This record gives sequence, C-alpha cells and structure tokens, in this order.
Amino acid sequence: MVDSARRVPQLDGIRGTAILLVIIWHFIVVPLKQGPHDSISRIIAHVGVLTWSGVDLFFVLSGFLIGGILLDARESPNYFRTFYVRRAFRILPIYLLLVVSYLMVWGIAAGHQIFLRETLGVPMPRWIYLTFTQNFWLAHHSWDSVYLGLTWSLAVEEQFYLLLPTVIRIVPRQSLLPVAVILALSSALSRCFLYLHYGPTWGPAAYTLISSRADALMLGVICAVVLRDPNWKAALTRNRWAIYVSLAVFGLGVAIFTYKRWSMGTVPMCTLGFTCLALFYGSVLMVAMISPQGLLSRTFQASSLMWLGTIAYGLYLFHEMPLVVLFRIFLHRSPALTNWLDGVIALSALLIALAIARLSWKYFESRLVRLGHRFTYGGRTPTCSPAPLSAAPASTAFDISRESS
Repeated sequence: MVDSARRVPQLDGIRGTAILLVIIWHFIVVPLKQGPHDSISRIIAHVGVLTWSGVDLFFVLSGFLIGGILLDARESPNYFRTFYVRRAFRILPIYLLLVVSYLMVWGIAAGHQIFLRETLGVPMPRWIYLTFTQNFWLAHHSWDSVYLGLTWSLAVEEQFYLLLPTVIRIVPRQSLLPVAVILALSSALSRCFLYLHYGPTWGPAAYTLISSRADALMLGVICAVVLRDPNWKAALTRNRWAIYVSLAVFGLGVAIFTYKRWSMGTVPMCTLGFTCLALFYGSVLMVAMISPQGLLSRTFQASSLMWLGTIAYGLYLFHEMPLVVLFRIFLHRSPALTNWLDGVIALSALLIALAIARLSWKYFESRLVRLGHRFTYGGRTPTCSPAPLSAAPASTAFDISRESS
C-alpha cells in the first residue's frame, strides 16, 4: 500500500517538471511565436508546442495525491472538516492576497488604469474569483488582458475538491476503481460529443470546464486506487513491462501531436488529445512509483526539480507578472523574444519570479500549511507542533499546491 504519511521525493520532482513546462511555455514558446520566424525560433516553438500541458500533468498528479489522501482517511470521523480546512490553509491565503490586493489597487486607480490593463490585465467580476468559477467565465469570454486568467485550472481543482471527497466516502472501496474509470470515460466522451456537435465555439469550454477535464483528474485517482490495492500493485510490480508499454504507446501519441502541431483548440486535441496527454502523464507517474530506483524516478529526484516542486503553487500564480511588467516598462510591448535584450529581460523576470516564490513559500505559505495541519484526521488537535512538512508527500496545484496527510 501507499503510505500517505511517507514522503515520496519523485512526486516533488514531477510537480517541479509540471511547473517547468508551464514556464517554458510562457517564457520561451509564446514569446518566440511573437518574434521573428527564423528557423531556430520555429524549431523551438514546434518542439515546445505542448509545453502548456504542464497543467495536465498537474491535474493527473493532483488526482493521485488528493485521491490518495482521501482514500487513506475515508473512515476518519473528521474526514470532511480536516480535508477542507487543510485545503483552505494551503490554497486561499496567497490566492486571496493576490486577488484582493489587485482589486483594491484597481479600484484606487480608477480613471488611471491603462498601465494595469496593459500589464496585469483587467479583473474578472469579483464574484468569479470568490466562487472559483473562472473556468466557466473564461469559457465564454476573451482571455486577452485578463488578470489571473491562469486560475481557471485552480477553479477546476476546487470544483474537483467539492465532488471527490463525497465520491470516495460513499462508494464502497471495492467499487471505487470501476466508478473512477466510468467517471473518466464519461468526461472524455462528453468532451468529444460536445466539441464535435458545437464545433470550434466549444474550444475554450473543452479546455476549461471540469466536465471536460475530469478525465485527467480521475486518471490520477485511478492510479491512487490501484497502488493501494495489494493485488493490483503486486501484479503491476511483476509485469512492469505493461506500464512501460503504456508509456511508449501514449508517448508516441504525444509525439504525433507535437509533430502535427495539434495544440489547444484543434479538433484532435479537444477530442482525444487531452485524454492522450493524461494517459501519458499517468504512465509517467506509475513508472516513477512502481520503479522508484529506475532512471525516470531518479530523474524526478533531481534537486532542481524537487526545489521547483516545493515552490510550484506560488510560482504558478505569479510567474507571468514580472515578465509582462518588465517588458511593458522597458520595451512598451508584450513579451517577445527578438534579440539578446529581450532574452535578458525574460531571464530577469524569471529570476524575480523564482525569488518571490521562494520567499513566499519560506516565510508565508509553509507556515500556514503547518497551521492547517494542526487539524488531524484522527479526531484530535495536537498540543505540540504539527508534523514537519518533510514527513509528508508532495502534492500539487493545480493541484500545484502542497498537501501532506
């Protein structure tokens, strides 16, 4: 069985890989698309055409970690309260700080909002941020110049948190695997049907709605259920080749999508592509867990990836802000890599984002996580200091946030 109280270092590295992919997309691929279309830029942009799917890796990892935590605590008398209190302490403080502070600045700057509009963007309606319904709003509105538009994925996570605890609590353990499979298939099939029926107008919704993206989240839950079943885990351990075959097959699918440049908004991606990505990332996760001493797992245990995984939540929330602000201040335009000066500005923005994320985790987020862990699933509140974070497995956001049991 998987012990949710044991730290699994490769999961930190997987989360670090997810945020690294997102950074590559925003700091390299997108700016290169805005710059001159020379051969080197085209090659890099082509190879990185799917790096936005770091969010999909977050989804799979979140389903695995959150699903595992809930599975291990499903008989707890404080099951719901502890889960939601811990999630609140992890996700809400830094999120509300970014939202409320910007809304205040936006209100104070009424009539002088041009710079804010051109850099950080226009806020969505306040109730959208407070109800975590950004994904529904963005499914029907333009993404251009929207403040914290990337929190659509956080909204998907929050909606997932509302549904999954009840499913795991009420469904008999022996039925959890087939139920999870049915939910994943239902999500994929509904996305295919709606996109093929309504056409490209369904594209943003196919990308953002929980009903369309639950296949990735539920695939992570499936992995958690399988690794907690002694028979399934023993069978997979004896037949590791099957997981490697899965990794190769869906990896080939990802390679084809990359070669064909079937990215967001295309028919192949909005139908089967998202599921193919989820299955590939699920295979990566299973290989890392089943073969902890294997090459892939040891790669994820690289100190740099684990460090990125530690600060991933904060880094995801505000990594774009220094980029757009510095480009607007120094070059009066959106980020684009056209010469060495653009590269220097982009690198400076990245270093600033990394520094802020590190400071946020060390002096703000980690302390609130410890406070949240004073609430236990066992039914009592410890009088001593809470368990150290190093004793807990990584979690994600998107889930890029960090959770320990």
